Amino acid sequence: MPVVELLRSESRNVLLAAGLYLAHGVLFYAMTVYTLSYTTSVYGLAQNTYLIGVTAAGAVQLITIPFLGALSDKLGRRAVIMFGTLFIVAFAVPLNFMITSQVPMLAWLAVIIGICVGHNAVYAPTAALYSEMFPAHVRYSGTSLGYQLGGAIAGFVPLVAASLVGAAGGAYWPIPALIAGGGAIGFVCILLVRPAHAA
Repeated sequence: MPVVELLRSESRNVLLAAGLYLAHGVLFYAMTVYTLSYTTSVYGLAQNTYLIGVTAAGAVQLITIPFLGALSDKLGRRAVIMFGTLFIVAFAVPLNFMITSQVPMLAWLAVIIGICVGHNAVYAPTAALYSEMFPAHVRYSGTSLGYQLGGAIAGFVPLVAASLVGAAGGAYWPIPALIAGGGAIGFVCILLVRPAHAA
C-alpha cells in the first residue's frame, strides 16, 4: 500500500509539494481566470482584449518552460524555483499598476510576464523536483498526491479572489496580494525541501 507508507513516512514532503504548487497555481488561476472576469466586468473591456495577453503568454511558454527546465538542470531546482517564488512576490506591485491602468498593452504584458517568468520558473522544474523529493517505492504516489492536493487548494482561487475583491469594495489590489501570498508560501516550502532521495 504505497499511499499508506507515503503518509506514514513522507507526509512532510507531500505537504511541501502541495505548498510549492500554490506558488504557481495561485498566480495561474488568478491571472488567467479571475483577472479575465475582473477586467471585463469592472473595466468593461471586451473579453477578447485580455484573452490576447493570455494567448500570447501561452505561446511564449513554448520557449520559457523548456528554457527554465533546462536551466534548473544546470543551476539546480532550488535556485530556479527560489527565483520564481521571489519574482512572484516582487511582481505584485507592478502587476497591480499594470492591470488597474486599464491600458490593454500593459494588461497583456502583465499576464505574459507573470506567467512566463514567475509561474514558469516554479512550474518548469516541478516534475523533476517532485520525483527527487520521494524515495523510489512511493515516488509516483508522493508526486501525484502532492501535486493534486496543491491543485485542489489552488482551484478555489477564483472564489477566494471574488470574495476578497468584494470585501475591498471592488479594488483589484487583493489579487496581487493573494498571488504574492502564494509565492511566499512556495518560497518557504522550497527552503524546507530536503535533499533529493537516492533512486
